[in-house]
Amino acid sequence: MSAPAIQTKRWTRQEYDRMADAGLFSPHARVQLIEGDILSMTPQSSPHAATIGKTQRVLDRLLGPKV
Repeated sequence: MSAPAIQTKRWTRQEYDRMADAGLFSPHARVQLIEGDILSMTPQSSPHAATIGKTQRVLDRLLGPKV
């Protein structure tokens, strides 16, 4: 006897937004919707956070802070 197939749910953006509005994710949860899957994001390391900050400053200088 073979194991039953696992069925997964593909979430829509609207469903994801409703879940967030209903408080299903903690205020500090780092989750995102990617191709219908809700994924937990890993914490940023110090080098990663520093690189993001440097990139943001360069883009702000090139494009302006309102882009």
